[in-house]
Order: sequence, then C-alpha cells, then structure tokens
Amino acid sequence: MVFQLKAAEIERTLRESNRGNCIKLNGATVSAGEFVGYGDGLLGQVLDIQEYRDISKLERSQCGLPGRGIGTTRYVLMRQIETREGVSNPVPHPHQYNKLPKVLNEAIPTANVAFITVDQVNSIAFLFHIDAIQSGRYDPGGMVNAYLVRRYRNPQGRLMQLKATVFNSFQEDTSYSKRIWDTVVAIREYTKRALSAKGQWDGRSKHIHLGGTNVEFFNYVYSLMGNVFDGEIIEIKSKGEGLLKPQKILNPDLSVENKRVRQEFHMVRVLEEPALKKLKGVFGTTFAVANPTTVPKFKDIDEGRV
Repeated sequence: MVFQLKAAEIERTLRESNRGNCIKLNGATVSAGEFVGYGDGLLGQVLDIQEYRDISKLERSQCGLPGRGIGTTRYVLMRQIETREGVSNPVPHPHQYNKLPKVLNEAIPTANVAFITVDQVNSIAFLFHIDAIQSGRYDPGGMVNAYLVRRYRNPQGRLMQLKATVFNSFQEDTSYSKRIWDTVVAIREYTKRALSAKGQWDGRSKHIHLGGTNVEFFNYVYSLMGNVFDGEIIEIKSKGEGLLKPQKILNPDLSVENKRVRQEFHMVRVLEEPALKKLKGVFGTTFAVANPTTVPKFKDIDEGRV
C-alpha cells in the first residue's frame, strides 16, 4: 500500500535514516539515499531500511504491512519514481539544451512512498539533472539504468520544475553507485584513448589492462548482463588457482614488505552482437569497442577470397 510524504518529510527521513542498515547487492552495500531498480522494471529511491519490529504500528497500518510478522524481516521505505521513454512533453529547448544525449529516458520523483522487502531490490540506477548533463558534468547517454531528471510530482499530483541545486545524484562520494559511476567513466576514457592511439589503423583489437577494476565492478557488469552470460554469447575464462603477483603487505608491527600474493581473476570476452549491445548499455554510447577480427586485405577482397 502506498502513502505520501511531503518534500520536507522525505528530506528528514533521509537525514534520520539508519545509514548502518544497508542492502546487500552484488557483493556490495546499498544505503539510504541511493536510487535503485526494484520489482519488475520499477524505479525508486531508498529512504530508509528497517526491520519489521522497528516500524511503528501506525506506519504498518498506513502502508498495509501485516499486523503480525517476523521481527527480523527487513523492509525498505521506497520513494517511487515514474519513468518515461525518451525526453518529451515538453521537448527541451534545442538551443538551451543542445548537449543532451539522443538515447536517454526521463525519471520523475514523486511523493509516493511504500515499504517493500529488501529482496525486491535488484539493481542500482543513476539519475542526473538536465542542467548537470548540459554542463558536461555527466554523460549518461545510452546507459540502460541512467535517467534524466528535470521535474517532480508533488502530493497534489502536479508536475513541478526541479532545481538542480536541490537534487543530488549521489548522497555520498563513497556510496556504491558513485564508485560504480566513477569506474564507468574511467573505463570510457581509457578505452577511447587506447583505441584511438597510433597503431590502431589496421582495425585489430587491442588488449587493455584496466587499472582499478575490481570484483565489485565485475559483479555489477555481470548483474546487468547476466541473462546472456550463459551459452556461447559471452566467454568466461578463469586462470585456475590464480596468479602470483608482488604486493606490498603491512605487517602487525607496521613494517612493510613485498610478498608474492596469489590473486584470482576472471576474464569476460564478448563474442556476439546481442551481448555487445548489452555491454554498450552498461557503459553508454560513448564506450569505445574494438573489432576482434582482422580486417581483410584489399587483394583478397578483389579476388573473391573473402
């Protein structure tokens, strides 16, 4: 059952939320204030995470929770967000907003909130204000879980303009969604530089070591592309027991020494077009992708051997 909160009440709930009570998602933690996808294609903002026994009886009756339940069952107080395909009705002014991506959907925060169980949260989402995108601060074009924000729906149901000064895409610089976004941006820039460097004129692919990518980001990519990992569309490789790599170790006496530490790693290689489209949906339209096959010679083409 859905009930409504005023803007000031939503802000107060975020400030007073228990930040230590988080949601486990893809091996990481999602805290209050982050935007997430839940259920069947729904979008929302986590306002608070509580156990059943900590929810007041009045709130239980307002939101339709059972009168009796397991005290340790965890619920998320979710602010509901509407989504619209494309950015229209009205279309942004073409001269004032000439840097908006062509592939981007709109999100409209509402005053409606509801309690859902934590297991319904299945992904994170990115929301960016239209002015922040126009200024070049963010470029979310083509990302499947990124949205543009410019309006909100008040408790009376009317659409109101949302100021960029009062909207935060990330509640904290150390939040899970901010770490993922920074990694996406870093990979975009690294691949563009690598694939536009000298020696790429022949169209062959290039192996790139992406410094900074870790298990957390690998699991994030896997969660968005999981249904095409099975079969032959994507190839997953693992190096047995891992590799021995030198690493600085801090000893109990605070001294530092170099040791060879065994590290496991997994490699993913995109092989077919459906998986490639999903990979672009993770990174956006600005992600540079190499051609994994050798470009044929003109002589072979002329002689019909290709």
